[in-house]
Formats: sequence, structure tokens, C-alpha cells
Amino acid sequence: MKLKRVVVPVDFSQHSLDALEYAVTLARSFKPEIVLIFALEPAQFASAGHAYGGALPVNVEMLMAEQRQLAKADLDKLQKGLAKRNIRARALITEGTPYRMIVDTAERLGADLIVIGTHGRSGLPRFFMGSVAEMVVRHAHCPVLTVRGRRGRKGRGAARRR
Repeated sequence: MKLKRVVVPVDFSQHSLDALEYAVTLARSFKPEIVLIFALEPAQFASAGHAYGGALPVNVEMLMAEQRQLAKADLDKLQKGLAKRNIRARALITEGTPYRMIVDTAERLGADLIVIGTHGRSGLPRFFMGSVAEMVVRHAHCPVLTVRGRRGRKGRGAARRR
């Protein structure tokens, strides 16, 4: 098996950082480039005042710019941390529906693998919130490795930071 490029979506939750650790383990053996992706979902706000013709009290553009700036700072930290561990990495911020941005970016970059964390939701929470990981698995054009979050790994412990 040869891995040249591994896409790792991050939302800075522990689940996504656990998935990144799996990608790091793969990177030590196969030496691929790791592409960190943060999908910034367009904000949609509604308020009673807006529904009745009032002005929207939230500046959506400003919120998106702030989210973009915060994500860039966090991605830079992750990328520098990987560089210190001798892992080749780059970071991308995309805007749109998260699963679609992950799948489309992986295809556009010719990714060999997507490593994605899953929150391990089931029942009604999964029904109402959906699962980005599940949608990525369904639509990806390359293999997808899902990494169950810490809560789901009974007795195994979490991925260790190196």
C-alpha cells in the first residue's frame, strides 16, 4: 500500500484530534503529506425581529471572518506541531457543507485516504444531527478510516500524543 496524501478533517474537537493521531501514525510509516481541512459552514441566523421585517442584529460576515481567523490560527498551531514531529502537512480552510467540502477537496487533491473522527452518536442525536463522518464514508472517492472518539474506546485509552 502506498499513501501519498492523507486528508484529515479537523474541527478541533478531541475526536478530530484523535483521528489526527492515527494519521500521524500512518505518516511515520508511509511518509504521506497530511492535509488538514477545516470546513467553515456558512452561518444561518434567524430571529423573530428578522422574520417580521426587523434588522438582523448579527453581522454574519463579521462572524464568518472571525471564525476563519480563529480556524487559521488553530490550524497553524497544528501544522507547526506536525512539522516539529517531522510530518509533512498543509492546512486548508474551506467554506460550505462540511461533508461535501471534505469529499470534494479529497477528490480534487487526489487523496489516497481520509482519516476522520466520529463522535459515536447513535439513536436520536444521530438522527437529528446527522453524521459528517457517515456522509464522508458514503460519498468519498477514496478509502475512509473512521476513528471513534475517546468515549467510544472502552478500556483502550485515547490516542497518545507524541
